[in-house]
Amino acid sequence: MLSHYSIIDLTHTLDTSIPTWTGRCGFESQILVDYHQGCRVMRFNMVGGIGTHIDAPAHFIQGAHSIEQLKVDQLIAPVNVLRFDIPCSEKYLVSKQDIKNFEAKHGEIEKGSFFVIHTLWDRFWPDSTRFCNIQSDKLRYFPSYSYEAIEYLASQGVIGIGTDCLSPETGNEGFPIHNYLLERGIIIIENLANLYLMPASNAFLAVLPIKIKSAVESPVRALGFIQK
Repeated sequence: MLSHYSIIDLTHTLDTSIPTWTGRCGFESQILVDYHQGCRVMRFNMVGGIGTHIDAPAHFIQGAHSIEQLKVDQLIAPVNVLRFDIPCSEKYLVSKQDIKNFEAKHGEIEKGSFFVIHTLWDRFWPDSTRFCNIQSDKLRYFPSYSYEAIEYLASQGVIGIGTDCLSPETGNEGFPIHNYLLERGIIIIENLANLYLMPASNAFLAVLPIKIKSAVESPVRALGFIQK
């Protein structure tokens, strides 16, 4: 069955220099035992929301599903990829009209699918200063979803949204987009890589988090499956 698909790795590699929300890495790797002792054993120290990662509903909504409570069919689904040919500006908001234009060209967004934007902001990875883009007002600026676009995607029945940026919103007080999506059980995937290799439609996305009890965020191995 997999022979009918090309598989694309949509995941950034974790290392000690990658960008995170705070602007510093937050990832450490330590060798506890090495080969001269029989084998290598390692310890990792990191925040949950690092690299290519998933936000579960419990990230913002108390009592909502955490990572281990997500069903597999919430993690593997058809995917629509809105790709911009010209890099989006740091304050660009993907609009409802952008999505309607996408549907006019590629067909209506399927209920139970993922919707992902490729703004080309990932060209700055792994430059933390440029990727996080923290300005004098202490906010991070990168292409984001508009609230209207998120409302429309929810009305279309998506199960998750994704972006090649740090977040689907630039850090507005209260994080309204996070709250809106997560209280509806719509998961968020951040810092996706290699989206330029994905078609607009007729593909699948799998986001596979570490299954940790009560976790609200987790790094994922994100994979795109393209029909040959």
